[in-house]
Amino acid sequence: MSINISVIICCFNSVTRIEPTLDHIAKQKLNDLKCELILVDNNCSDGTVKLVELLWKNHGNPFPLIIVKEKDPGLSFARKTGIFSSNGDVIIFCDDDNWLNSDYCIKCFNILKDFPDIGVLGGKSEAVSKIDFPFWFSTYQRYYAVGVQGVISNYVDDRSYLWGAGMAVRALEIKKMYNSGFRSILTGRKGLSLSSGEDTEICKWFLLVGKRLYYSDELVLKHYIDCNRLELSYLIRLEKAINEASEIIYFYNIYIFLKNNRKFKNLVFLIKPCVKILIGKANIQDRIHLQLYGITFLKFDTKIFNLELSIKKFHLS
Repeated sequence: MSINISVIICCFNSVTRIEPTLDHIAKQKLNDLKCELILVDNNCSDGTVKLVELLWKNHGNPFPLIIVKEKDPGLSFARKTGIFSSNGDVIIFCDDDNWLNSDYCIKCFNILKDFPDIGVLGGKSEAVSKIDFPFWFSTYQRYYAVGVQGVISNYVDDRSYLWGAGMAVRALEIKKMYNSGFRSILTGRKGLSLSSGEDTEICKWFLLVGKRLYYSDELVLKHYIDCNRLELSYLIRLEKAINEASEIIYFYNIYIFLKNNRKFKNLVFLIKPCVKILIGKANIQDRIHLQLYGITFLKFDTKIFNLELSIKKFHLS
C-alpha cells in the first residue's frame, strides 16, 4: 500500500501530554489519502510507548502505527530516525503537545503537491494551557512556536525559517539531503535541556539547495503549554538556549548571503581574506567566503563543515 503522509512524533517522557495529540491525529480527514504515524521513542522511561499503543488501539487503529527507538538524545537525532523509518511522500513533524486541526494533513499534502518549489511548509498555532497566560507571554510567544509566521499565505524566504511544530517537507528531498552529507550541528531538545534551532537549521538546508519556505494560514494547530513552561524561570532558560543556537544560525545566514551574492570571482577579491587568515585576523565571514571558492585551511573552524560539497551532491543525485 502506497503511503501519502507520514506524521512523525518524537517523544521523551510524553505520557502527560500525548493523549490529546493522538486524539487529533486520529481524527484527521484524509479522504482517499493513506497515512501512517511514526512514534520515535527517544529514551522514554515513563510508559509513553505502552500508553500510545493502548490509546491508538482504543481509537481503532485508524492507520498504521510504527514505533522506532533512537538512543542518542536530541530532537534532531530522533527526527532523522523518524524520517528514515517513514514510507510517506510527505512528512509532517508533530510535537507531542501539538493538536492538529482535522484538515491539517490533507492540506499539507495538497499545498506541497500544487507548489513544487516549496521546500518547507508551516502554519499558525494557538496557545492553550490549563492556567491563564502570564502578562509577558504575548511578547515572547514566538519562543513557544505560537502565533502566525506571515501576514498572509505566501513565501517567507526572507524570514528564513519556520518553526518545527507542524512543519511539513517532502520525504524524498529531506532523505536526499541526509544522504548528500547534510548533518545537524544543533541537536534540539534533549532530556531537560532546552537546546533549540534544529528546525531552523533544516530550513537553511532547503534554502541552500534552492528550495523555498512557505507559510499557509490554512494550516492551524493548537500548542498545549504545560504550566511549568509558563514560569518566568523557564522563559529565561529558553531564551538563553535560543541565543546559544544563534551563532550557528548566524553562520548559515552568512553562508546563504555569500552564496547568493557572488559578484566578484577574481583573485584580487580573495587576497584580503587569505591574508587575514594567514595573520590570524580572519573572522567567520572570511572563512566561509573562501570555502565557497574552494579555498580551505588546515586550521579551519570545526563548525564550518563542507556544505558546498553536500549541496553539489544533492543536485547531482
